[in-house]
Parts: sequence; C-alpha cells; structure tokens
Amino acid sequence: MTSGPAEAFPRDSDDLPSVQSERHAWLRWGTLGWAQRHWLQRSVRAIHLFDWLEDAAKYSAMLGAEGYRAQLLEWLAAAVPEDCVACGMRLDGALARRVSDTLELSVHFSPDRSHRAVAWREADWPADRCWVDGIALGAEVDAPGHWADDRFYAVAVAGPRKHPKQDHAAFGAYLGRVRSLLVWDAAAGRLHSLQVPRDTEDWTQPVARVRDGALHIHASLQAATERPADRIVPLA
Repeated sequence: MTSGPAEAFPRDSDDLPSVQSERHAWLRWGTLGWAQRHWLQRSVRAIHLFDWLEDAAKYSAMLGAEGYRAQLLEWLAAAVPEDCVACGMRLDGALARRVSDTLELSVHFSPDRSHRAVAWREADWPADRCWVDGIALGAEVDAPGHWADDRFYAVAVAGPRKHPKQDHAAFGAYLGRVRSLLVWDAAAGRLHSLQVPRDTEDWTQPVARVRDGALHIHASLQAATERPADRIVPLA
C-alpha cells in the first residue's frame, strides 16, 4: 500500500518511541485509510471492507475465491454509502463502484436506502452476477441495473436466442442485442418475474418504472421518455 507525503499523517518527535511507533502504524493504512479515518473509526464493517478489498490476494489465498466473495457480499448486503466510500468505492448518487484489473464491483442502493443490489464481475467472467440484500439472482446480468421504486429492482439479462432481432456476434454482445428484464422483489426477497420480449418488441436496454400500482416496461430509457410502455404488469 502506498503512503502519502509525511505531512498527511500524524507528526512525531524522534525522541518519543511510542509516538513514532503509532505514526508508523498509521502509514500502513495509506493515504486512503488516513483520509477516511473518521468513518473507519466508527464502522467496523467499513474497516473489514477496506482491508479485504485492499489486500484481496491475502484473503483469497486463505479462503479461496468463493469464500472471499461470500464474506464480502455479507458485509456489502448491510453496507451504508459511507462504508462504500471509506473502502475506496466511488459514490455517484445511489451507485457506488470500484473497478480494478481483476474486479468490477458496484453497490446500487434503493431510493430509500433500505435495499442494496450488489453487482460483481471477475476478470474471467463474461458478465456480471448480482445479489440483492445478499440473495443471489441466479443469472448473468447487465449491471448495474436500476430500481423501479423502493421495492423492485430490475436488471437486463440475456434475451431469447430465437428473437428475430437477436444478435450475439457484435462486440460486447454476450447477453445478446435483445434483452429480457429480470424483476426482483426486494421486500419479499424473491424473483417477481422475468419479462421476455415478444418477437415484435425490440428491447435493447429494457427499463421498468412503477406507476399506478403496475410495472411499466419500456424497450430503453429513451423509449420511456418518448412513447407509452410496451407492457404493463399489475403488481397487486
């Protein structure tokens, strides 16, 4: 871990061994740990996330990739935005992200901050996988997805292979040009539905919005601003 300039950390006197030892201990946290110390001092969960993300190889070697991932997901399922920032994630509104050579990680908070959708992608995975409040969605997804409201999380997944406009040949089209939409009920902790486009529906980036007690599904974000929903699914 790289430390910053000396003035960024506690100053000491050469004739005070205990103070100098404390300063050397602070250097082990690096500039990020020092900058986020006020929240790290309040949240043990943030400390765990910080250390496990900064030294992933150490913990993966001990627990294996699946064990490492499972423990991080447990902490992220209860994380607050301040935890994400303190462990080095970039927060943009309700979305916290961290990208490295080996991992793409995001935490997408529901509008009321009561639920969290965590998307995880490792270097050898062709697409992201997703967990909501620690429960796996069981599908490869086009992260980070979106919250239709405080309760329902929606994310694009692979569309039907036999759709007339389907294309898996284009660069980055592992999930296909035409996508289906997985809708997760975070309050119930289960799948609400998998919305699959009909042959006449060209869903390239499907989105969902909750209005008037129903799920309104559009082919794309642009379509949602220009024309009525392709499909309306009652929620009652």
